[in-house]
Amino acid sequence: VSTQSTGQREYMINVINIVCRANGYPLPVVTWFKDSTEISADYNIRYTISQENSNDYVTSTLTVISVKDEDAGLLTCRAVNQKVATYTAQLEIDFVVGHEIAPSISLSDISIQLNSAITFEAVAYGYPTPTIFWYKDNYVPITTTGRYLLDGTSLFIDGAQSSDTGLYIVKATNGVGEDAFANATITLGSNQTVIIGTAGGVCGLFFIICCGVLLYVMVRQKHRENFVPPNEAVTPSEKEIEKSDHFPEIKHHIEHNIGQVEHAGDRVFKMEGPTAL
Repeated sequence: VSTQSTGQREYMINVINIVCRANGYPLPVVTWFKDSTEISADYNIRYTISQENSNDYVTSTLTVISVKDEDAGLLTCRAVNQKVATYTAQLEIDFVVGHEIAPSISLSDISIQLNSAITFEAVAYGYPTPTIFWYKDNYVPITTTGRYLLDGTSLFIDGAQSSDTGLYIVKATNGVGEDAFANATITLGSNQTVIIGTAGGVCGLFFIICCGVLLYVMVRQKHRENFVPPNEAVTPSEKEIEKSDHFPEIKHHIEHNIGQVEHAGDRVFKMEGPTAL
């Protein structure tokens, strides 16, 4: 196993990327240490480790953001493979004391879910380390009280409510140059909108169904009122038929029947008026 790294450097920047490249067969496992303490996943939120493997090399990168004085010290990259061969590379980091940097700060929009615990995190740079102030909407100061907790560049909100949405502003100041500002918005999560939309859609559908049922009942009732059973149907008189052009076949049929009745009356019945007795 062999490792490559660089010698002593001086940094006064906001982000540090340190690359450790190790080769061997089998590929070695790379571990990082700072002043003899292993840099694990929960070592420091500002420290992250990424790794890329190729056929011959392992490339491990240690990234430190929001660099502070406490980050100065001895960094060690240790490579170990299954042959129990161990190699290390060390890098000492120092800072240029007294080099002042004006503050800068950034903040990104987030969406929240109701009744959840959320973290609103700003990223601030500068030397000396800037002091952070939080505001909401029209520069209303936010302090640690009730559901709100301020911790450095982070704002924690417990049991998020719809009233927590809106514009948030952060200010970074360290006495060097001008103060830095950033703003971002907290909005309600998309699934909350879906729930509201679905409820409205169900109510609208229910209303349409009710209107349809009501219309159906009214039409049925009207149909029943106008319906005349066949045995109660009124046969139009000859006079009515003569006044109408809409029943030519019925008129012919009635006139034919009347002729037959009168002929039969001559032979059998005595006709008196319009009624045969």
